[in-house]
Amino acid sequence: MIVPVYRGLEETRRCIESVLASELGPDVELVVINDASPEPALVDWLNSQAARFTLLHNESNLGFVATVNRGMRLHPERDVVLLNSDTEVAGDWLPRLRHAAHLSADTATLTPWSNNATICSYPDFCRDNALPEGFALSSLDRLCATALEGQRVEIPTAIGFCMYIRRACLDAVGLFDEASFGKGYGEENEFCMRSARSGWKHYLAADVFVYHAGGVSFAASQSEHQGHGHKALLRLFPDYDRMVQAFVASDPACSLRFALDMLRIGAVDQPRILLVSHTRGGGTSRHISELVTQLQGQAQFLLLQPDTEMGAIRLGLFDAQGWHNPQLFSGAQAECLEGLLRALQLTRIHYHHRVGLHPLFLDILDRLALPADLTLHDYYLLCPQITMTDAVGRYCGEPDESGCNRCLQERPVIGADHIAHWRRHSRDWLQGMTRIFAPSADTATRVQAYFPDVQVQAVYHEPELSIAPPRVPALAADEPLRILVLGALSPFKGPDTLEACAQAAARDGVPLQFHLLGFAYRELNCNASGYLQVHGRYAEADLPALLAQLQPHLVWFPGSCPETWSYTLSAALEAGLPVVAPALGAFPERLAGREWTWLVVPDRPVDAINQHFMQLREVIREGRPPLTTEGSIATDSFRYATDYFSPDERAVQPAASNDILAHLRGLLPPPALGNGVRLTAGRE
Repeated sequence: MIVPVYRGLEETRRCIESVLASELGPDVELVVINDASPEPALVDWLNSQAARFTLLHNESNLGFVATVNRGMRLHPERDVVLLNSDTEVAGDWLPRLRHAAHLSADTATLTPWSNNATICSYPDFCRDNALPEGFALSSLDRLCATALEGQRVEIPTAIGFCMYIRRACLDAVGLFDEASFGKGYGEENEFCMRSARSGWKHYLAADVFVYHAGGVSFAASQSEHQGHGHKALLRLFPDYDRMVQAFVASDPACSLRFALDMLRIGAVDQPRILLVSHTRGGGTSRHISELVTQLQGQAQFLLLQPDTEMGAIRLGLFDAQGWHNPQLFSGAQAECLEGLLRALQLTRIHYHHRVGLHPLFLDILDRLALPADLTLHDYYLLCPQITMTDAVGRYCGEPDESGCNRCLQERPVIGADHIAHWRRHSRDWLQGMTRIFAPSADTATRVQAYFPDVQVQAVYHEPELSIAPPRVPALAADEPLRILVLGALSPFKGPDTLEACAQAAARDGVPLQFHLLGFAYRELNCNASGYLQVHGRYAEADLPALLAQLQPHLVWFPGSCPETWSYTLSAALEAGLPVVAPALGAFPERLAGREWTWLVVPDRPVDAINQHFMQLREVIREGRPPLTTEGSIATDSFRYATDYFSPDERAVQPAASNDILAHLRGLLPPPALGNGVRLTAGRE
């Protein structure tokens, strides 16, 4: 076992102590090679420990490649383990690696899981990770050993932080390429490509986990060496990047990471909540992330979503960082999914949407017979069109049943042949909910009017939203009024109205300038005169800088759908900008009592809209604030962070790991048991 050392006393100390404390098995020699370290304290400590391992000193700095080659030449009859000095190991990690290495005669290398190992990373693939909360190295390695015993996944290249190399492969293809890779980076990839060309294979050893801090020993010149090494690698193997990208796209180890995630969730004595939603993104996805963030440290969350509309589903751990290792379940795997969900001993289900979920999976969730919550993000349960808008995206006015049935005839929706049947089914489902949340009082009132025998509770999103006092940017007499529309505009968000207003302003030559910071469902006509400018997608973190650059005089919401919340309104309120919004949906209550705010009749004619903007231009230019909007802000005492769980729900026992594992077996490939070739285990 070779540990090359250059920098990092504390990291090196932890590495070597962990190796010596682990179960190495027979015939293992630990060789530590000091590559002319510039840190005297590190050299002194190595010398003081020399009786515990073989210590070699390079007279000058040779770099990683020449240093490990020196070590690999020491015992030409032995297998080799290369171990970075910023790693830590635990338990019987090495016997497990050795066992995996000798399961087939064509095995060249083994790489374990690590928190920082690109394609062998866990919890997240191709990311630098912290250890999962609640798990130390030893407990995580033991989980891998228990849950994934004998599991290997073929990979295109080993990862050099911890690399088991069989001597038979070294004898066949030679050592690392010192001439091409100098001080290091890329040499293990070249070795793997060179050996693969001769029929050797490389594997992830999924039942071993090794901690890797990353880039400590040779960090000072890491970036320079990486660039040089990658160029050298591509000169020798031009297809290398394509092969790795294909592996990343297929991600054959995802099911193994999913299995570890499920066992970790089950091991924690916190409520386990199943979130159910759609795949359409938007405010629903954002609220789910915010909900999980508010409850971080109080519960474990899983997210279930349709993979394709009316088809399979995906299930995965969900936390404040996002959705991890979602596993695909087809209809044929429904029994496996139901068994797994039961084994996890879930506390409750929280529905956020069910559009796109096949009835097969909805039936599974019903059979779990768990307490269930629902957050209403739109009007799907009363309007199959979801948004209560007509074919051109305008508010439909909520006609009687005959009007709704005419809409369904013109725009059919699967499963919605008659509006009365649709709403009767929705009512029955709603009656099974423990709690029903709506993000605004308007939404709660509007939904409850159709389902008077269910109780809907208004609980605002974003309880900690920081609302700035309205400020009015200066507007010169010869300056156009800059009107900003924010976000992703589907048809009911008013992009057609926006375009028509800009075209009318250009036709009439009036000083109005429209900006879309975001995008529309179709390409908008931005004429050369600059009356409409579309700035494209933006990251939330960049919004303050973009607003400072654009300097809008007001934010306009051109749609006429009764919004249930509107995160883009939140952005306008945080920025303290004047707002023009329809007097419909959540807007009136959220804007109640606010200065520099105008609530308008939805679906006004284009010329009336522009005429109003011209009036507002004079109001803003003269600094004459309008009367504050009427009404009061609806509030609710319920807070997710403090009120979501009852005391009884917080008292949760870990789920039985054997039960979870039993239902995971059907998702995993059979463990590698050898190919019938009798192999002799080498020494390290």
